[in-house]
Amino acid sequence: MDLLQVVIERFEVFLLVLARISGMFFISPFFGNKSVPVKVKMIIALSVTIIALPLIPTPEKAVKGDIIEILLIVAQEVSFGAMLGFVANFIFMAMHVAGHVIGFQMGFAIVNVIDPATQTQVSIIAEFKYFMAMLIYLAINGHHFLISAVVQSFQLIAPGQMSFVQASGSLIARMSMNIFVIGMKIAAPAMITLFLVSLALGIIARTVPQMNVFIVGFPVKIAAGLMIIAAGLPYFGSLFSKFMTQMEADLTNLIILNAR
Repeated sequence: MDLLQVVIERFEVFLLVLARISGMFFISPFFGNKSVPVKVKMIIALSVTIIALPLIPTPEKAVKGDIIEILLIVAQEVSFGAMLGFVANFIFMAMHVAGHVIGFQMGFAIVNVIDPATQTQVSIIAEFKYFMAMLIYLAINGHHFLISAVVQSFQLIAPGQMSFVQASGSLIARMSMNIFVIGMKIAAPAMITLFLVSLALGIIARTVPQMNVFIVGFPVKIAAGLMIIAAGLPYFGSLFSKFMTQMEADLTNLIILNAR
């Protein structure tokens, strides 16, 4: 095998590795945020690819076929990387769900801000929960795990040998259901507290009809919601770390599942 053929084969591997890593970086938490310029994402993806390339073995089967088949293989690699980044985003979607529920209960349904990640209006409490989760995510090196996971996936699924299995769709569906489960678990203390506040205001409205419960209840519910959020902040980090551990396990299972 001459040197030119070796260079060509490694260049094909380089492109396939870059495709998978780029797909992950453009969808993953923090790196995939729209506030991060596309050029910065590409530079990071290219740098990670160059560093990881010596650790990635050359696939036993060379990539062959016409340009259409090669483009389909590249699309599969990009899709798999995007799938990993998308799954990693589930826990942050859960933060938005929790924030929306709490904000609605507090009466903040009309107090919305623009989410830079999705360019849509979200509850101010949801955005607060999201940024708190993102700070903890970076503090516990969650982004390091994601980079390590996509690089180590090449040890199980060689570049160009990607083939999606039907069971991975069921696994992703199950993980997507956890978005609402996690969101409700995080929002539960505030939901219960605000429900009791609403119940108390309802009793007051029946016993003291002269009192304008709407005027009194609005600041009371806001104060109660903010107090319960503040009281839960010391426990938010450990709770989020627990959910992150589960997410990492699910992400590993997804890679192993597609490696079969």
